[in-house]
Amino acid sequence: MPSQGSTACKPGLTRLAAQARKYHFGLVFATQNPKEMENKIIGNCSTQFFGKAGSPEAIRVVRDQIQLRGGSGEDIPTLSKGTFYVYNADAGMAAPVKLRVPMCLSYHRPNPLEEQEILRRAAAGRTSAPAVKALPI
Repeated sequence: MPSQGSTACKPGLTRLAAQARKYHFGLVFATQNPKEMENKIIGNCSTQFFGKAGSPEAIRVVRDQIQLRGGSGEDIPTLSKGTFYVYNADAGMAAPVKLRVPMCLSYHRPNPLEEQEILRRAAAGRTSAPAVKALPI
């Protein structure tokens, strides 16, 4: 959703974002460069997450967005992994709140599986998988 120019999907996504907010439907738009994001999209996103930014321009833009919502965002360039500022306009938040989220909501092994274990699991999956039936056309 570039702020400058147009793409084939831009009008449709802009309308979808407006309708999604109206009907409390969730959409996720993510960017590493917030300045290049279409303002109409940002304006229709009631819940916003702000994470670590590295470039001076991105830091300035993210801080400005947080300050517009009543926060400071001074630590944007030093936020640790999994730490974000969150703001929800529809929830009546006075300012963005910092929160820490788990990096993953599911279990992941500390090390990748060995090749033999992958092959064993694949073979077990083939023997235990239900047969697929062809449906009449």
